[in-house]
Amino acid sequence: MKKKIRFVEVMLIILVLLVAIVAVYLCFDPFHNRSFHEENFEQDNIYNDMGTEVENISDETQEDVISITPQLCYGHEPNLEYLTEAADLIVSGIVDTSSFNYNVQNTFIYTNMNIQVTKVLKNNTESNLSGSLNIQIMGGKLSAKDYISSLDDSYKSNYSLSEEELEKYSFSLDTSNGKLNLQEENVEYLFFLNNMYGNWGPNSNHYGIRKIDGNKVYDYETDAYIETDLL
Repeated sequence: MKKKIRFVEVMLIILVLLVAIVAVYLCFDPFHNRSFHEENFEQDNIYNDMGTEVENISDETQEDVISITPQLCYGHEPNLEYLTEAADLIVSGIVDTSSFNYNVQNTFIYTNMNIQVTKVLKNNTESNLSGSLNIQIMGGKLSAKDYISSLDDSYKSNYSLSEEELEKYSFSLDTSNGKLNLQEENVEYLFFLNNMYGNWGPNSNHYGIRKIDGNKVYDYETDAYIETDLL
């Protein structure tokens, strides 16, 4: 009897380990090796070799945009309490939309921008903050020509577009699914920042940037503004 119980326990442990391995694979190893060409736009869920989803917006009133969708996984919801504790620097500020500068790392688009700091709410660094702070976020938009020319040679071979197609299409990456629009003028945000590879960036991507409305900030989970003691 004891041997039977022990056998069941071992099998349960093995099952749990297998489920954990599959979950990690889905989150962090979503690689698909498929070449990219305009004719593939008619298909859904096309991926390049970095696990980024390619979609076509076929509405004639919109330009054709290739959406890069990174496979992001979080162990928990990056709420305000977590962000406040994890961030080395928390500031409120207004984005200088004229300062946007785009670059490509691996296959992901990043945007560098300046923010005009209105208030420093937490500073665990030795940085002496002035009125302006440069940050880098994952996300942005580039023409297909600029995007592909910025890729390493090993990735360029996945794309086969004519000169006309390079001018026609653009690549866009938005981890917030449209909930964060930093192109808006004179909007104040709350930034939860960490220094990553020499650049200041938001903790947990877009979750680390929250639009401010009075003494409230935007909450991604509820799609509403909630009160916070930070303001």
